[in-house]
Amino acid sequence: MTHMNFESIAWALVVGSKASIFPHDHESIEILRIELGPHQYVKRDRFHRYLVIHFRTARQTKSIKLWLKFRSELDILFPVLEAYHERLKGQVFPCPYFAWRSQDNDTAVLATAYICGAILRNKLLAMSLLRQTGRLQPIFASSGAKMRAFHEAFTTAETIGVASIVASAAEQVRRTDYFATAEKTQILSHIAGCAAVLSMETLPAVRNHNDWLLRNIIVTADGADYVIDCDSMRNRANLRWYDIAYTLLNIESQM
Repeated sequence: MTHMNFESIAWALVVGSKASIFPHDHESIEILRIELGPHQYVKRDRFHRYLVIHFRTARQTKSIKLWLKFRSELDILFPVLEAYHERLKGQVFPCPYFAWRSQDNDTAVLATAYICGAILRNKLLAMSLLRQTGRLQPIFASSGAKMRAFHEAFTTAETIGVASIVASAAEQVRRTDYFATAEKTQILSHIAGCAAVLSMETLPAVRNHNDWLLRNIIVTADGADYVIDCDSMRNRANLRWYDIAYTLLNIESQM
């Protein structure tokens, strides 16, 4: 897709999404022009671009910056993010504005608010050098609370059998080469002990973010935290502990 082709598409998307981008005064907004940034964070099947909208209100000329992610089938995530944005009052993920898919299904675009800030991973590493990681405690507490709110935002009828979880975990322990025989025996005993105290036969499955890592948490200048890169939210529901475990393992790996 050429730059000029997408620029015309982007213009139509912006004009058609005025009510979402300017929810309080869209009727009085006049879109003057748009400005597309260069390709960034390019990988094999995805890339990003910023989009600046220059507009006029009744009193002055202003601009607003959006963030575009290009990846096939990413548009199917738009109604999901809209639902979470409404339920969570816009406090967890950047506000979704619009989505689009090409006719040949080769690419799709998801447009969200542009969050200006620092990646939490970088802040943690910098604070570690200064031995001041304790200053980040409010941000980690906020992110943890938001993860719980995200997991509990919507209920699901899907469940996962405890017996299958126990069997899978035990099988992984038996097959791994990273533990000695004595260690395997100890871990298998721990798994059996955990299974014994569970009174239910199934555990609820919820939608996971599946990438709630420090590199995907942006902290603004005023200390607000947002989670980005929600692509893997398209995966089926699973135990909430996957998000928790991935986050904790990621923190440990940074330290």
